[in-house]
Amino acid sequence: WGKLTSNTRKFIANIPKLRIPLPHLGKKRKNPKSCCKKLDDVCHTFSSVLRKSNNEVDTAQLLKACRAHLAFMKTGGSSLRLVAKDLESNVQKAERAFKKFHKEGKYLSSLLECEKNRGMHDGDELHEKSGAMGLLWIRRSLAFQLDLYASFLSRTGGVHPRDAAYGAYEEHLSPYHGWALRK
Repeated sequence: WGKLTSNTRKFIANIPKLRIPLPHLGKKRKNPKSCCKKLDDVCHTFSSVLRKSNNEVDTAQLLKACRAHLAFMKTGGSSLRLVAKDLESNVQKAERAFKKFHKEGKYLSSLLECEKNRGMHDGDELHEKSGAMGLLWIRRSLAFQLDLYASFLSRTGGVHPRDAAYGAYEEHLSPYHGWALRK
């Protein structure tokens, strides 16, 4: 549990630092400023997730940031909207846990401890519908997206989006997906 929350703290701290120039939005976009506003909202909300005073991840702010990120993702193409749908189901798991343990789960570490102490998991195996499982997949999804977008910013001109997506998938998601899903 400590490792999960420690890795999450480090990961969350790096999200707002990534500045992504928006690619050409094409003629289909009616209001490109709306997309930029949503990206600004994502950066702003993630910037206040990690509490500097105690180095803890604020659960409510994390869920708010994930919701802002979902709104941004839904402005993307069909592939991004598919990823958003999966992320949304994991955000809902985390929100249900937060609602259940609202007072005790102010910080991510305490929310995870509440689930653990209430026997929601089978030893080290997370229950599929638990907040911990949702948070684990949120972290994996955000790590995938962070690598994907960061690869577009390479000093050597970046890589093709398909190659960037494949590389980020192989590193962050593929090890946890079954054979059928990887194909």
